[in-house]
Amino acid sequence: MHSIVQSLFVKTNAHYSIDFVLSRGATFKGQVLDDATGQPIKDAFVYSTAYGRHDVHTDENGSYEFSHIAADLFVGARTTNHVAQTIKLDAAAEGSTVSVPDIRLRPGGWISGRVERPAEVESNTFARVTLEIQGYLQTNSVISDAFSRVDGTFRTDPSPSGTYTLHAEWQRGGKRTTQTWQATGSVSNINVIVGRDTTNVFIPAKMTIQTNGTGGR
Repeated sequence: MHSIVQSLFVKTNAHYSIDFVLSRGATFKGQVLDDATGQPIKDAFVYSTAYGRHDVHTDENGSYEFSHIAADLFVGARTTNHVAQTIKLDAAAEGSTVSVPDIRLRPGGWISGRVERPAEVESNTFARVTLEIQGYLQTNSVISDAFSRVDGTFRTDPSPSGTYTLHAEWQRGGKRTTQTWQATGSVSNINVIVGRDTTNVFIPAKMTIQTNGTGGR
């Protein structure tokens, strides 16, 4: 189902009447295959990119059917090393059924390691790790991201082979709750090789604390 988000400013003691217009969308079906072998990928997940709609899973033939959507599809396979991808869907008539060309996922590699946690960061917080392929603008080249465990260890989703810079940022929290802080770090020249786990990557992180407009360690 296609969703549209609108903001409404509500005044005290005011009354509002809101009409909702629902659309049935279209049904899309197809197969998810391994790009190299042409074999079906079982239990691949497929979901609409519109506001996190629930996903469906492919059967033993790699087949899926997704009903009542009006947005692009995101396809991945959590149990394999295939690289996820977004599938652009052409406009379809409401209530129609559309056969999507075969979605062929390519294998990739992944990265695992640990993000340094400065002493000021609470022990129950998590770090976000993003991958930027080197040689491109960061704003256009974030390949994937991952969240660490509380001990700072992380493992990314599969990514295409290449050389990456990893950026890490601890999520807001901290022992000094009256202050704002940021803990970030980066490491470059990390190689991803198809079918392999690049391990023991360490990302140093620096804490910046700000109080009353004054920054410091």
